[in-house]
Amino acid sequence: MGAVQRGGPPPHEPTGRVGRGCARPALEGQVLVLFALLLIVLLGVSALGVDYATWLLTDRSLQNTADHAALAGASAFSDQATANDCSGAKCVNARKQAWTSLRDDLKLVDDLGVTLGSAAIAALAAADSPSTGQASGTYGGQQVTFKDTIWVASPPPVYAAYVGAGGHYALNQGVVFVRVDRAVRSFLGGALGIQPQPRAGWATAGVQSTDFAMEIFCRTAIDPSCGGSGQSALVIDGGGGIRLTRGSIASNQSLKVTQQGGRGVILDQGDVFVVTGDCGPSSWNCPQEPATPGGIADDDPTATPNVANNKNVFYIPPQPVARFQSPLDVATVSQTSCSGAGPSAWCVPNRPQGSSQPGDWSCSLTDLNSLCGQPCAAVPTATCVDPATLNPGDTGYGTIRCEARVGGTPSPHLVAWADGTGANGFLESPDQANGEDYKVLDDDPLVPDPDTTASANPPDDFVYMNGTLGTSGGGASQSVAYVLRPPFGIPQNSTTAVRYVAFKTDGSSALSGTGNVISVSATLLQGGSPVPGGMEPADAHTLGGSPQLYSFTVPAGQITNYTALSIRFTFHTVSGDNSNKRGGGIAWAEAQTPDLEPAIPPMIPPGYYHSITIPGDSTSHGCAIMDPTAVYSGLKAYQLPGIYRFGGTGGASISLGTGSYLIGDAVTLVFDTNFPNAGGSGGLSLGVDSGLILNTAVTPQAAGATPCTPYAEAGSYNPSAPLAQLPYSALCASWAVDTTATAAIRVGANAWPVCDPVATGGDLTLCRDRALYAPTADYRGITFFFTPQAWDGSSIRGRFQMQGTDAGLAFRGVLYAPFDDVKMSGRNGFNTVGQVLAWTAKFNGGSAFINLDYPYKTVATSPFLLEPTVDH
Repeated sequence: MGAVQRGGPPPHEPTGRVGRGCARPALEGQVLVLFALLLIVLLGVSALGVDYATWLLTDRSLQNTADHAALAGASAFSDQATANDCSGAKCVNARKQAWTSLRDDLKLVDDLGVTLGSAAIAALAAADSPSTGQASGTYGGQQVTFKDTIWVASPPPVYAAYVGAGGHYALNQGVVFVRVDRAVRSFLGGALGIQPQPRAGWATAGVQSTDFAMEIFCRTAIDPSCGGSGQSALVIDGGGGIRLTRGSIASNQSLKVTQQGGRGVILDQGDVFVVTGDCGPSSWNCPQEPATPGGIADDDPTATPNVANNKNVFYIPPQPVARFQSPLDVATVSQTSCSGAGPSAWCVPNRPQGSSQPGDWSCSLTDLNSLCGQPCAAVPTATCVDPATLNPGDTGYGTIRCEARVGGTPSPHLVAWADGTGANGFLESPDQANGEDYKVLDDDPLVPDPDTTASANPPDDFVYMNGTLGTSGGGASQSVAYVLRPPFGIPQNSTTAVRYVAFKTDGSSALSGTGNVISVSATLLQGGSPVPGGMEPADAHTLGGSPQLYSFTVPAGQITNYTALSIRFTFHTVSGDNSNKRGGGIAWAEAQTPDLEPAIPPMIPPGYYHSITIPGDSTSHGCAIMDPTAVYSGLKAYQLPGIYRFGGTGGASISLGTGSYLIGDAVTLVFDTNFPNAGGSGGLSLGVDSGLILNTAVTPQAAGATPCTPYAEAGSYNPSAPLAQLPYSALCASWAVDTTATAAIRVGANAWPVCDPVATGGDLTLCRDRALYAPTADYRGITFFFTPQAWDGSSIRGRFQMQGTDAGLAFRGVLYAPFDDVKMSGRNGFNTVGQVLAWTAKFNGGSAFINLDYPYKTVATSPFLLEPTVDH
């Protein structure tokens, strides 16, 4: 047997080792190469994970720093009254606050390590940073070497550091721009040759106003849209423009200036906020230096020296429609007599009295029974100048008042001018066939004629009983009353004389001295009730066939309202002879008041109207005054003072003729859903040189002392004189809403006390004191309330269309037309158009400005970041 070999190769293993020894070094070299490549990848990943994360942290830190500084600077503009003023200290203060924030966040120190003091901050804020960034140097006595590149500017600049980053608000005053660039290094990437760019944080901030002088609610693609895709919500047409004296503008769509050579929008205060739209030739010109026409905050040609306040628009989320409570939500009764009204159901009565539907009010340029007033413009050279003869640039233009057309001492004679009760039982001779019997009783008492003398037989015209008195069954009586024309002045406290001419008739138009005995007595009524001491005894005068003049006096102090007087005549007989029945007639009647103070223009009482018409032509112009407390016409029990409601079909309107004016203070005009859009004979119709002047009365008040507004008001202006001066400015209007309410519909209240006969012990005269005007401080007065047809905006109307060549509009308070397309045109030679809430708005001022105002208490708002946004 063979022995086992130890230590040798296996039986089949080759004994040669040459090939095996050469293969090992080749494999080891490949591993080294792969390891080197993998190491580079690992280093790159580490650089990405470590360096990039470090850069992101730097970005976050710099962005927070820029945000803080921009917001701190923008807080200087929280007072919108001076947000546009960079010629003063506003922009300097904004930059100071921004630099102070940067100092605290970046730990800015001088070259000696001392924190920058106030002098250094003031020196840095004295001007905007240059395009290359804030230069190192000496500021306020401290030598500073900046480690970062810093820009602070207000308004934002046009250089690349801002516009190159995507900024939208270059030259926009009221905005602060801050940017911080920092050079960074790569800890691991440097080994690979990675050289990072400086990291940057930038921001712009401003203050978003909540004090909108105008809010436009329409939105494209939200039915009903703004009139078609791409239609702008706010349009400035023609060569004129909007001048915003206080407050801001907010539009859910955009702004369009159709005439690029026009004035555009001049912002004395505030800003323009839109939801969509960009500046450009088809909308408005972008801000430029120097300013160009047709843009926002263009050069003001009326300023001395001219000041260009260029601005762009801010972008905001869509604004919801503000829902305000209507006076008609609480005034649910409209009967002429306010019957059915009570503490929980107030009344806006149909006018004029005697109508079951909204009536028409008008005055005349010639008829003394319904004479219009005379509009006057107060100028230094005259006491009364026809405003139609003035131009907008004339001194004093816009100071309009309404005076009585009757000159000299007003007549104290009050004659019949309206039917009262029982008139349908009488006829007139000659027969006028118009149902207005009083027209034969209103003869001029100062011109003797057959109707006013005892010897006249027969009189020229008269009223007589329809039928006869006296029956076989016994005596009988019949009464008739006639309303007396209000005086053109204010009576003094003295006795009043009542006079009338009466006679007996044969039961027809013939006078008779035979037959049954007929007597007559007269009673002076105030508001339908007998005046104490104003009644004749029953059977006071036995009548004959010849007209006789009768009279009696009413003691002084018994009449409290000379505008609500009437005379009731009672004819009576005790005869029973049926064959000798007779009747009675009246040829003339009057009440002679005490001496009058100066004449007053016509006063329109509050109520529910179909139309108010004031005529005017090229030579003669009229005016009238809305009397909120009806001092000269009488309020009803539970009637809301100051509320004028308009509605009804077939030509419902407010119509002013050439050169005519309608003036009212502390009033609110409410328009029903059936009030027509302007056009033709319906809606608002303003003639050439006419004016609608509402709630413009000014009462001097210290700042903060007046409800509705904190603004101090110099001087005193009451266009609705001779009504007593209001205790507060009339911009509070009559109906006002609580803007702080959180309910779906913001509640409202009347600034006047309602005439509650229980609270006043039955004395309605206590409700007519204009000193009782006491609006709630935080409420906002409504001048125009256009009742929405539906809260969802499914029907858009055009009820406020102020049309007419050179027509004027002046009002303070709110124009509430959230679902109406509002248009204002004409000269508008007045000072103020109050807050406008509309679906869309179009202004065509010719070559003039439409002056918009936000006259209410402003609320300082917190600054907010405008940029960067998610698309940056």
